[in-house]
Amino acid sequence: MLASSRAAVITITVQGTVTQAQGGWNLGDPVSFTWALSGTAPYKGTANWYENGPGTPPMFTDVTGTGLQGTYAAPNWRNSTISLPRAQDNTSGDYLYLSSEVDGLSAPNNNEVLTLVIGFTSASFDFPLSSPLPEPGAFFGSLLGPSGEYSTSGSIGSGLVKLWTGSGMPEMGFDLTSISIVPEPSEWAAMSFGVLGIVWVVKRRFMPVRA
Repeated sequence: MLASSRAAVITITVQGTVTQAQGGWNLGDPVSFTWALSGTAPYKGTANWYENGPGTPPMFTDVTGTGLQGTYAAPNWRNSTISLPRAQDNTSGDYLYLSSEVDGLSAPNNNEVLTLVIGFTSASFDFPLSSPLPEPGAFFGSLLGPSGEYSTSGSIGSGLVKLWTGSGMPEMGFDLTSISIVPEPSEWAAMSFGVLGIVWVVKRRFMPVRA
């Protein structure tokens, strides 16, 4: 696997359909959200990575999506997590839970966005864990095959966007219809050029010398 040897910068993208209207997202609307992972996590458990409190390095470098306004910033006090719950008692898991607290983003109706959450389950998401747990960039990088991508679709989970209205915290809910995990374009290009470079060197080494 091309990405297993390095902690690639990974993006996780989900697509879905709004099932609980809120914040300017309407029932039945298609939505898509993307998280860019920094590749490292300040804290690790048996099967999860998380932030805890101010001053810790953020796990995400960017969060974007349908209807989101503004520019993502990591909150000063944050408690984001990525976990593989079913792997707690097993060597592998087919469930991915991601919760990201955000600053700087607002909903289509300008309500402040507090948290984005997804719970994804699929029989195809069944990858072994090692102990100690590697950094998230290395773990998710190891999932990527020769195509440079892990993806699946169907009825595979749900998500929500938690908002702040000034007096309450309503939620927009959506069903997940697809998920893809890929290196950021710059990372994939670097890996591709690296592989091409190795091939070029090998070919040069074994080319016959002309008199």
